Amino acid sequence: MGLWLRHLPNGLPPITPGPPDQVYALGENRLADTVDLIALFEMDDATFKQHYGGTPIERTKRVGLLRNAALVLGNQQAQAAMPALRKALENETEEGLLDASRWAISRIEESISQGENEVVTK
Repeated sequence: MGLWLRHLPNGLPPITPGPPDQVYALGENRLADTVDLIALFEMDDATFKQHYGGTPIERTKRVGLLRNAALVLGNQQAQAAMPALRKALENETEEGLLDASRWAISRIEESISQGENEVVTK
């Protein structure tokens, strides 16, 4: 894990590696456990730059981070994310983010119609 990831600026929680003997499954993302993905949708460009400026996350730009967050929320079938995803459809213009938000909404709606339990509650 790179040094930049352990020391995020502006009050974001530090991320420390687990014990050396702890093995994580391929694809497991411990960062997702510390970031409120839904709250990212409230971030404007200035707030994004304040939080992530000077880090590799800045390269994704705000819309890229939101696109990725929408995909994760859709995969998690996070019903609580529906208002944020719908707001993104109303307010954003970047096609990749719009596509990801539409996909996430359809995935969540599908899980609701199939009666699946919500995976993410925050």
